[in-house]
Amino acid sequence: MTGLEDLLPRQSWLPSDNQIQSLMVYPNPANALVTIESPVSTLERISVYSITGVLLLEKEVSANQATIDVSGFATGTYFVKATTKNASSVIQVLKN
Repeated sequence: MTGLEDLLPRQSWLPSDNQIQSLMVYPNPANALVTIESPVSTLERISVYSITGVLLLEKEVSANQATIDVSGFATGTYFVKATTKNASSVIQVLKN
């Protein structure tokens, strides 16, 4: 393991072996709204974690696209976890 995984015990928000194919997260960096889009799979949950692994936001969805509002977050680095029925992916997002 390297990086963040060395500092923290294995958490459910860390990347899984089954990644969501063609996942898009934009804009990145973001000021307010972030769009998460999965053209191949239906998203079921979007979670946002701080750099230390604290869950800050969780949103249940049932669509190929979801939008989250990060305008209330401090400037910094966050991890957005997108989950479908069979896979999940974690993307680093920068908040301006």
